[in-house]
Amino acid sequence: MNIDNLNLDYCFYASEDLSAFRHLIENLVPEKVKKGMEIMAENTPFNGYTYLIKEGLTLASFLTADGMDHIRSICGPGTLYGYRACMTGKPYNTTLSAYTTVSLYRIPKKNLLQELESNKDFEHFMNHSTLNNGLIYLKRSEFLALPNNACKVSGLLLSLAQQIGKKGSGGTVIPIPLTHDIIARIVGSNRVTVSRIMSQLMKTKCITKNFGYYAIPDNNLLKEYFLHNYQGTR
Repeated sequence: MNIDNLNLDYCFYASEDLSAFRHLIENLVPEKVKKGMEIMAENTPFNGYTYLIKEGLTLASFLTADGMDHIRSICGPGTLYGYRACMTGKPYNTTLSAYTTVSLYRIPKKNLLQELESNKDFEHFMNHSTLNNGLIYLKRSEFLALPNNACKVSGLLLSLAQQIGKKGSGGTVIPIPLTHDIIARIVGSNRVTVSRIMSQLMKTKCITKNFGYYAIPDNNLLKEYFLHNYQGTR
């Protein structure tokens, strides 16, 4: 099995390029949202606005039938939320909260519809973004189908390192302040189980932690851990 071919990259999206939205936001003033504050809530009626992230990170989460709170994705600048609700009039399908302090634009529905009607490039861009979001959800399903929590946790760390990792003398740093609770909500487990796995990863030198951020000293070592746990259930 080649772990590099696994679709584990559902969990983070950030383009940091707001140029596609320039006509929508040129007359808008960004709003600040404090860390931990809710921006929109799942199953609440569409309030007439979509939300474009300018700075910071957000958590998109949902409740399962058993009442568990799962994180669907960690997203950053360049992400637009509420588009489906805007186009269909249905309630928001995600709870959005500020993972860090966030700066965002609140875009009125009429502005978005006018831009879609008058700007074909923007319409194509949004169609592509909608398709990409669908692929993210598909990849999440594949990710959750991994056979055990050890695979999911190590796969998540490898995915984040590959997408947004920063190379340094101590390995690849994941520049997100990940807590065990956040990891548990992403992989669909609980904090106690995740803490046990992370402790094992620390003891075996698969990961380290400095100044609140996890780092992977050797990707191959963490890949071996993933494959050992994957093959052990096959």
